[in-house]
Amino acid sequence: MILSDLLNFSFIFILLILLVVKFRLSHNVFLLLAGHLMLVFCLNYVLFSPHYLGDQFQYLEAVTFIRSGFFNFLHIQISTVSMAGIFMALTPIPIANSIYALSMGNVLVYIISYIVLLRKGILKGFNKLFYLLYPSFALYSAVALRDMWITVFMLWSLYFVSKKKNALSVLVMLPLILIKPQNILIYVLSLVLYVVFIVKGAHKSKLVMVAVFSVFLIGFMSFFSVEKINFFRGAMYAENMRTENAADLTMDAYVPINNTVDLVRMGFTNAVYFMFKPFIWESRKPLQLVQSIENIVLAFIFIRLFLIKRKYKVKSAFLSFLVLYILIAFGIYGLVVFNFGTAVRYKFPYVVVFVVFYYYELLRRQPLIINEKIFSLGKGKK
Repeated sequence: MILSDLLNFSFIFILLILLVVKFRLSHNVFLLLAGHLMLVFCLNYVLFSPHYLGDQFQYLEAVTFIRSGFFNFLHIQISTVSMAGIFMALTPIPIANSIYALSMGNVLVYIISYIVLLRKGILKGFNKLFYLLYPSFALYSAVALRDMWITVFMLWSLYFVSKKKNALSVLVMLPLILIKPQNILIYVLSLVLYVVFIVKGAHKSKLVMVAVFSVFLIGFMSFFSVEKINFFRGAMYAENMRTENAADLTMDAYVPINNTVDLVRMGFTNAVYFMFKPFIWESRKPLQLVQSIENIVLAFIFIRLFLIKRKYKVKSAFLSFLVLYILIAFGIYGLVVFNFGTAVRYKFPYVVVFVVFYYYELLRRQPLIINEKIFSLGKGKK
């Protein structure tokens, strides 16, 4: 740890203490958040080489350039890395000159998001614990990647959908056009289907959403073609062949999509596989084994949430939207992502927003659900 990293750590730790005191967070929450900050120094150079997540260096280069001059952001190249670098550069880290610095910046965003969601009444009981303890979320929010910012935009976009402010939710999601455009395409598609086919009445809203989707479809039509999807699938499959966890793959095993029927069928089956990828018997590294076990736990959580909804006969269009949203996301990513690590990285933001807001909506509709235990941890006080 260099001196600047120690300074950054001290700054965030003191800020964390002040936030804990101001918002009267419990000692257990403080320990978890402080542990999350310490996790930064247990990942890169310890649990794995920083080159395992090599794009960390690209974000560091972008942030360093942006911070080196007040108007430098006007001269950056237009790319998802550079655009994400702008948001990461805005994080109030005193000295952003290392991967550890950017990682601590992401942890600060994680902490602030937790407090804001808590104050808004979104995190309560089980989803509060899930936010703090979900392993993949902890991992990817404690490294120098864009994924924490992606998750933040998705969380707040879903918040406005839950408040029936669909236009505002799209506005909040717009920065993802610059950071991760495929996520906003998935979101707009899900939102349009939700408003048109699930929400009752609101004919004007339906027309507006169809118009919005038409604009997106015209602008990004090529991304939805079978040919384009096959191109990305083939490229990512070939790339994955060069990785250790896919050393036994050959292009002969690659199955192309032939038509729209294939697209729908394979989208559904791959959505299920994407949820559980990697299976235990596919794991070749300790981290993959942990991720496999995590997937089983996630499946159990999903099933418990669905059973609780059924038990209390909760009816909510927003819950239907969440299911639709995650199915479309998993279906699309399941078609083009073959690498196990990439699958976990692309999946966790959707898991976070799904569990957080599904449980939030259940509680909003039926407060007694706070007494239902997902595990032995289901009952929690603020």
